[in-house]
Amino acid sequence: VSVSVPMTLKRPMVWDTSHYEADAFYERSASDPPILVITKLTEDDYFIDATAGLHVEGARSIGAKVGVYHFLRYNDIQGQVDHFLENAELVGALQNGQWLFDVPPILDVEIEPTNSSDPQGTSFANQVKTWLDLVEAATSSKPWIYTSANYWKQTFDKNGNPPSWTSQY
Repeated sequence: VSVSVPMTLKRPMVWDTSHYEADAFYERSASDPPILVITKLTEDDYFIDATAGLHVEGARSIGAKVGVYHFLRYNDIQGQVDHFLENAELVGALQNGQWLFDVPPILDVEIEPTNSSDPQGTSFANQVKTWLDLVEAATSSKPWIYTSANYWKQTFDKNGNPPSWTSQY
């Protein structure tokens, strides 16, 4: 006989914040903070989330651990890496090649290939891996991948086989 015990989380484990949550109510969360706040820092090679610094400060003010992520778009991976690293320095995550935040750099991978000009399968997986490798080399910290399990299994190989290097992240 198995017994099911209901589990109640007293507080959220992780908040994902961005400009969509400009007011994340940090002051009201101080008594029951999340364990970790990850906030969007950059997207592609041009977008900077103007609320990232506020979210980092807000998370720290309630005692939560902090991380920042880059939302990956196709192509110009070097430009995206440079853009992320420059802005990581501005928010205090990176200094002299050392990653200073509580969790490693994070890569948000969730965009779907929608037309024939988008990188597909192995080509797209190679772009993801290139971003990961370049950021790891620049920060001395192995990045995390932020995605869904189903997306990860189905985007690179329609048979449900994720890239062979997946277990490294």
